[in-house]
Amino acid sequence: MGWMGLVSNLSWPVVVLVIFFALRGPIAALIPTLRGVRGPGGWALDFREKAADAERMSEVLIGADQSEEESVAPGVPTNTTWVDDLLDLAEVSPQAAVLEAFLRVEHEIMRLAVPYGRPTSARNAARALAKADVIPADALTIIDFLATLRNAAVHSSNPTVDPQGAKAYVDASVNVIRLLETIPPPQTSATS
Repeated sequence: MGWMGLVSNLSWPVVVLVIFFALRGPIAALIPTLRGVRGPGGWALDFREKAADAERMSEVLIGADQSEEESVAPGVPTNTTWVDDLLDLAEVSPQAAVLEAFLRVEHEIMRLAVPYGRPTSARNAARALAKADVIPADALTIIDFLATLRNAAVHSSNPTVDPQGAKAYVDASVNVIRLLETIPPPQTSATS
């Protein structure tokens, strides 16, 4: 292989590098607007879109036409300072907001599950609660969906969580939490 062969083999990588460096400003400007990731085997995840789906499903679950006060059981505190804190966190660290929102969902699930034993995870506890008709099957579907999104946001090597997606996720989580707060723990019979 002579000089001509070497030049022809290296010409396309050089052209690509020249184009990349020439367009690096516009390419860098596009990176913050990316909403999804595509992985091996063709799987794709658009976190913002999926979080918006979860938010819509959770609104249907709790009855979006109800006001906040109507959707919370009597006697359940309606302090939402933590919700505002999560929405603020979504602006600074979307992944952290997603993680914290699901931790709060897990806390409510485990609160309800205590009388049913100690499941190994909140997802298992939610399944046990649904099986015992403590929570609606639709709630279990949304909880599983939120857990899947949380796992994608936290464990992905290339997370695509933006503030809008995180806020939709937080809203969906809050709706599920509000539903779970309306469910009283089962009454234990007192023995004399």
